[in-house]
Amino acid sequence: MKKIGLIAMTLSLIPLLFGTPVGAKKEVNFFLALYDGLRPEYYQDLNRAFNEANPDIDLKVIPVDWNALHDKLVVA
Repeated sequence: MKKIGLIAMTLSLIPLLFGTPVGAKKEVNFFLALYDGLRPEYYQDLNRAFNEANPDIDLKVIPVDWNALHDKLVVA
């Protein structure tokens, strides 16, 4: 039983070897559905405010037409 636990623990630690280096800036893609009346200034301000509040994360706001949103999310 100890052998199985040791193997499970070892396998669970393997992803740490391939993770993001400490101090590296992380990138997050945010798909924003374009509704009627939503202006580009709105999501640019949203992006700017998030990036100022979280300097270690680079937020990419990706505006997507409402009709194409489902397909874009499935592929991403």
